[in-house]
Amino acid sequence: GRDPLNFDAFRRLSVLNLANGGEEREIGPGPLMAPDERMLGRTAISPDGLRVAYTVRTGDVRTGASFSLRSIGVNGTNQQIIFNHSERLLIIDWSRDGSTMLLGIAVGGTGGLALTGLVQVKVGTGESKPVPISLLPAAPRGDRTLIPMASRLQFSRLSPDTRFIAYAAAEGDATDRTSLFVSGLDASTPRKNVSGSIDAYPYAWTPDGHLVFVSNRGGSYRLWSVPMKDGNESGPPVEVKGVDVNSVASGIDDDGRLYYTSRDSLGEYLGDLDVVSAQVKNVRPMDPNSELTGEGQFPRLEFSPSGRVLAMRVEANTRNMRVRGVVPGRVLGIRAPEGAEFRFNATNWTSDDRMVTILKFPDESKLAWVDAVTG
Repeated sequence: GRDPLNFDAFRRLSVLNLANGGEEREIGPGPLMAPDERMLGRTAISPDGLRVAYTVRTGDVRTGASFSLRSIGVNGTNQQIIFNHSERLLIIDWSRDGSTMLLGIAVGGTGGLALTGLVQVKVGTGESKPVPISLLPAAPRGDRTLIPMASRLQFSRLSPDTRFIAYAAAEGDATDRTSLFVSGLDASTPRKNVSGSIDAYPYAWTPDGHLVFVSNRGGSYRLWSVPMKDGNESGPPVEVKGVDVNSVASGIDDDGRLYYTSRDSLGEYLGDLDVVSAQVKNVRPMDPNSELTGEGQFPRLEFSPSGRVLAMRVEANTRNMRVRGVVPGRVLGIRAPEGAEFRFNATNWTSDDRMVTILKFPDESKLAWVDAVTG
């Protein structure tokens, strides 16, 4: 499946067979990978379910690297190199007929990639040409409940007939929203399909040509579906209910069933690691009302030296911190003084469950003590 926020490098590729309950099988990438090659984190499965596409970095990015789009059968055979490029490639979408892949050309490092363009690649021949859309990125607003605006171009989607592309871009000098556009792949003029001062970006296309998108029309973020014909709206949008708006669509099958991944569907759990038996015991869900959940993509859990306090640090710079006393189970919120932020990447513990950290003010930084038991 797709994970739009995963840019790490890997050496292994596996598939899950949903027909038999999710059996996992490693399929490669096998002998096609040289010692200086790394498979990058985004993959896509073909619409017929027979092949998996992935991207590979060859060489060191500091001294010069090249990138390639490759595919392999779900049975682990028939590996192919489809397309080569000098810049990093991100798999964006695979057309419903299997003929075309949409790729993003990216620059930057891990966690800071920016798309400089989109390219369409014919899977059978490797023939490529740029997607003729104007990239008008919006400034990130810091909204952590939805897809960050800087990442929304990665949710561009090809129409079922591969004639159009739906994408999000800022309009004019807007910095707090993106608008939804549909553009022909033959360089036709972009047409905005969701008007007004609302925020919107693509989610998926249905087999019969409806465009599903996320928007705050009506005052809050919901999933909507609008019928399309020849790149234009052919009816009013209808709300799609029952789907987590903070999810990523993997695709819609011929029967209209939507497959998607939700970041919050499994929740966050706390367990005790028994080092001797190498088992995690006493697994229990973290209290959703504790505000320990949902504040960061990759929260870091850290015990104090005594083991009495578990601190969650949700990002490098923040005004808030959550700590949990493991024995009593009490959650304590600690807030930085007005105008200051915690610099958690510069934190150390004392033996009596105090934290030594840095408070960053607009004009200076100060060393501070934080009592993780009393707050």
